[in-house]
Parts: sequence; C-alpha cells; structure tokens
Amino acid sequence: MGAVAAGGISWWARDRLDAQVRFAAVSSPASLVGTWKPEDGTAGQIRFTGDDRFTATALPLEVFTVPSDGTFAGGGSWSVDDGGRSVVLKADSPPPGASPDERLSLGVVRNGDGIRLCVLSGDPGVLCDHLLRRVTT
Repeated sequence: MGAVAAGGISWWARDRLDAQVRFAAVSSPASLVGTWKPEDGTAGQIRFTGDDRFTATALPLEVFTVPSDGTFAGGGSWSVDDGGRSVVLKADSPPPGASPDERLSLGVVRNGDGIRLCVLSGDPGVLCDHLLRRVTT
C-alpha cells in the first residue's frame, strides 16, 4: 500500500510541475541575453549575447534534435522567432549527425518562477525534456 501511495504522490507532483509550464513569448531578444543553465543542476550552459551570438558548453544534444546521447560545445548565431515563442540556433559547426540547414530551436516557456527555455520533447504528453533558467544577464 505504501508503494502505491508513494507512486501516486510522485505522479501527482510531476503532473503539477508539468501543469505549471506553459508556452510564453518574449517581447525582444534583449530579454534572453545572458547565461542559461539546466534547471535540474546537470552540467552545461548556453550564453546569448547582444550581438546575436551564442556559446554553449556541455549542452544536451537534444537541443539539436540529434538522435544520439552526448553534449554539444561550440557557438553560432541566434535569433528570436515565432512571435517571441522560440529561439532559433544556427551552430557555426553543427554537432555530428545534424544537418547544417537543420532548424535548431528552444521553446520559450513560463513556469511559476518566470521565463525558461525549453528543450522540446518528442514524447506525447511531455512539453520539455530539459528546462534552462537564466543565471546571469
């Protein structure tokens, strides 16, 4: 009975967390300038600069929709698209398996604490595989 109750509480907590994450939009690219890190504390970060460049260190490859495990380190250009609801990334040197013309992007979402960047999930019923939060401006 205890395992069933614990499983139910775990499902309820995840459901409540997922329910708090919603698509959002930013009014200008300037609101995204800064360093963003995975919210779950895993290694990696991406830094967006005001001159439309980004640098990434140990960023999950899922950002680049590459069907392999690993991380990405490198840089490129970025822009806000889709009415402020996504960040489009163009890597100077795409990771292995990614096409140079592939549209790489992060979703812009809001949770209870504010704006986050979202590595969109391919799993049904799951919005984000990873959430990134801004740690510096």
